[in-house]
Amino acid sequence: MRKTCLIGAAMGLWLMLPLSSMAQDAGCVFLTKEIDDVEIGNVHLVSDGNIDAHLQACTRIIDAGQAGKTELAAARANRANIYLIKGDPAAADKDASAAIALDPDHSPAHIARAQVLFWKGLWDKALLETNAAIKLDPANDWIYNHRGIIDHYFAEAGASGDLVIGDIVVADPVRWVQRAISDFDYAAKLNPAEVGYHINSCRARAIWGKELENALAECEKAATMEPAMPPVSDLVLESLCLVKFRMGKYAAAIEDCSAALKNNHKRPASLYVRGLALNQTGQSGAGDIAAAKEINRKIDAVYGIFGVTP
Repeated sequence: MRKTCLIGAAMGLWLMLPLSSMAQDAGCVFLTKEIDDVEIGNVHLVSDGNIDAHLQACTRIIDAGQAGKTELAAARANRANIYLIKGDPAAADKDASAAIALDPDHSPAHIARAQVLFWKGLWDKALLETNAAIKLDPANDWIYNHRGIIDHYFAEAGASGDLVIGDIVVADPVRWVQRAISDFDYAAKLNPAEVGYHINSCRARAIWGKELENALAECEKAATMEPAMPPVSDLVLESLCLVKFRMGKYAAAIEDCSAALKNNHKRPASLYVRGLALNQTGQSGAGDIAAAKEINRKIDAVYGIFGVTP
């Protein structure tokens, strides 16, 4: 199973869109080496390249109608994720639902549907589909990472004062963040070679100010293994910055956030935390904090939920 990664969800946590290898057209499983690096709304996407060619490859399988139900479900699930990358959630929803109808026991179909629901902000329904996928494929590391991000959204909502989301009670944010960390850790246990899981284990702890030594260890592990793609390496640096800020290591935090900003000077979290760290060292962080708020007007309110304030 090849994956594309999505950076920007849940306070900068790392999410991936999985692609089933059961679709037999190589183009339908993203077996190219080019890299697309695009921005959709406030979400950063890094995916294997040539999205339109991949879309056409999946469509060839679907339109031919000669494949078995599992292969057709895989092609539909893959095309659903491709449509999400292209910013077309309606088309993605149609394909994901069709994939489940074709083969209800095909885990990637439920993953695709969960991703569509997640993208739409229907987190309670996304959680149900994610749990269904776990029952079908309990050794799939990606699904636990995805569930961890949903858990984290519930934690954020609970910390913001929400009591329920759909049928899910979110009034206890500590419980949800603990669940998120547990899911990220388990994903990393299943697949320790995936850098994103270590980033999430680090970042979730840092955002919440929990188990900071463990957070630092996870981030440092990620720093030794991350690929040479700026969106990924910058996320590692930004996460290290947040951990060190939480630990009171303000000069080191400034250094890491500054390094993250070299490739993208409009990273609001890096600007915001660097500004806070500058204030703590007796320098003026007002410029950084103002720049962060210009990019994300809610950043002070969001970080304030977790006790990270000017």
